[in-house]
Amino acid sequence: MRSNSETARDAFVAVHQLRLHYREWGAADAPAVVLLHGLTGVADEWDPIAADLAERFRVVAVDQRGHGSSDRARDYAPERMVGDLAEVVVALGLEPVTIVGHSMGGIIAYLFAAARAASIRDLVVVDVGPDSITPAVAAGWTVSLRTAADASYADPEEALLEWRSANPRAREEELRHFVEHNLARGHDGRWRWRFDAARLWSFLGQLPAAEDQWAALRRVRTRTLVIRGADSEVLSAATAARMASEIRHADVVELPGGGHDLTVEQPAAMSAVLQAFISGA
Repeated sequence: MRSNSETARDAFVAVHQLRLHYREWGAADAPAVVLLHGLTGVADEWDPIAADLAERFRVVAVDQRGHGSSDRARDYAPERMVGDLAEVVVALGLEPVTIVGHSMGGIIAYLFAAARAASIRDLVVVDVGPDSITPAVAAGWTVSLRTAADASYADPEEALLEWRSANPRAREEELRHFVEHNLARGHDGRWRWRFDAARLWSFLGQLPAAEDQWAALRRVRTRTLVIRGADSEVLSAATAARMASEIRHADVVELPGGGHDLTVEQPAAMSAVLQAFISGA
């Protein structure tokens, strides 16, 4: 598995009066793959996986609104993020595109697939489903985001220690890469999170109801893969199985030993599964 990100090309695209940052790998005329991070994520977390995929595909990892180097926004409604994705796909000439979305990005991906069937070739949903964001989960995330909004660190190592203690499954190299690319140094010399922690919690309160998300999945017509961490507390085995039955052409893959944050826990396994699925194996 490749670990370098030197071949990535960084650029911005104007979407709904926002500038969205993206990282791109591979040949411009290769089949396109868009990678979407989860809530509080960053495009750079996909670097090792994207470098592998770039041998055969044009890969675009997007900082969604309010994350990474993209602009912050007043509105984080899911339908706005679906609209952002649609604009990115058109602006960069990616149709028909394979969408790979983790967690929040997975919800955006399947809502996009349900609404814009002509734009999508394949869909990969990583460790999330219609019943993943319960009221209790949303409340917990809201507290975490509001805490993160006030957090600052003298050194990135402090933040790394915090995240390592929260997810002991994470690989050291990938977690360090994630944390270091998700922090910015302020004028006071302290490090703060790059995501819009003060307002991103509003995404959670605007999610479609679970039954509406199930209805959206039933409208998905493209070939779909659901990836689940075998030890995930976010996507249950039962929900993953139901997703595969509700979507017309879908399968489930479980990654042994994986939890929810599979990009930093199981990057090599993720890369292998994605390459096989997108290649049609």
